[in-house]
Amino acid sequence: MLTINQNYSTGLLLAALSLAACSKHSTPPSPTHPAPPFLSITGFSPTNGPDSTTVTITGTAFNPTLAGDSVYFNGKQARVVNATDSTLIAIVPELAGTGNVVVKTNGNNATGDIFTYDTTWRVTEFAGQFVVPQYLSIDVNSNLYLTALGGYGDIYKITPQGDTGSLLSPLPSPEGTTIDAAGNIYVVSRQSPQGSSIYMITQFGTSAMVRTDSNDLSGLVIDANGNIYGADLMNRSIDKINPQGQVSTFASNIENPSGLVLDNNGNLYATSTNNAYSATAGVILKFSPTGSMTTVASGLMLSAQNGIAIDPNNNLYVTCYSPEFPTSAVVKITPAGIIDTVSTSFHIPLGIAVDRTGNLFVVDVNPMGDGIYGTLSKLMWH
Repeated sequence: MLTINQNYSTGLLLAALSLAACSKHSTPPSPTHPAPPFLSITGFSPTNGPDSTTVTITGTAFNPTLAGDSVYFNGKQARVVNATDSTLIAIVPELAGTGNVVVKTNGNNATGDIFTYDTTWRVTEFAGQFVVPQYLSIDVNSNLYLTALGGYGDIYKITPQGDTGSLLSPLPSPEGTTIDAAGNIYVVSRQSPQGSSIYMITQFGTSAMVRTDSNDLSGLVIDANGNIYGADLMNRSIDKINPQGQVSTFASNIENPSGLVLDNNGNLYATSTNNAYSATAGVILKFSPTGSMTTVASGLMLSAQNGIAIDPNNNLYVTCYSPEFPTSAVVKITPAGIIDTVSTSFHIPLGIAVDRTGNLFVVDVNPMGDGIYGTLSKLMWH
């Protein structure tokens, strides 16, 4: 019979327990830590307002040091006045426009919802009376240039103070205007039945014909390379005229093109409608520098003659009217395609321009008795 020494068995058991205890002690379990918070925007208030609105932004992982956070409204940097790790207070910058709120801190970005930028406009008469006024353009010094069909045709220069003077001897039926980087002014002169001619007027008032052909041009715009784009009503196209005077078709099958404007990236915007008697048939078309086309806004009341302008934040402003309807308006179109009404205080708004501070200027035509007269209105936001 096999006999096991009890003391020996007990010793083995104690040794095993001791080894197990030592093993547990030598390899303790790794502690678990919660993941650090990531940068996020959970909300902001208010969600709309004009410039200088104080907006409280809530979220996670903000930098509690003021200089450590950057806040942007629609891509325009705001001033941050207070910061904690969960709250930022920022001031909406001038001409911010409608767009997303973005917070940047510690090399990370967080994008929030859209802040709607509100603008209240005050309309005042800036200059007048003009006989059958048409298109409007503005130079870098905020001088305005207005074409009018009264008499043989006039081109007026209106200073930032509202002083008005005739620019040069009249041209037959002046229409669209545009200004190059050197301050030279280009004007369409409709010389039916010969067609349209484009004249260049220097800063000294001398003029020379740049191009004449059978096309029926209205709105004009010039790019940084000296190429002129003209809205061709007769051929339903947008024509391109290079500095040597050669004409090519930049875009075709455009119904009733009229107002033209360029942004800083060389994209061209045009007003168009396939029914000048509809309240909703008008569209705003965007053309890349290579000519590819997209629609940025639709459902507008556009006729065969509408103005368009653009501000530094790429917001578009368009004059809207139709001979079929008694109402008219100036609307704002954000880069996101949001359409807001700026004002309805017009009879027939035609030309439009915007200065560097965001003030709008609108040509307003008012048929009275046996004449067609108009004024130049100034719209100041506040």
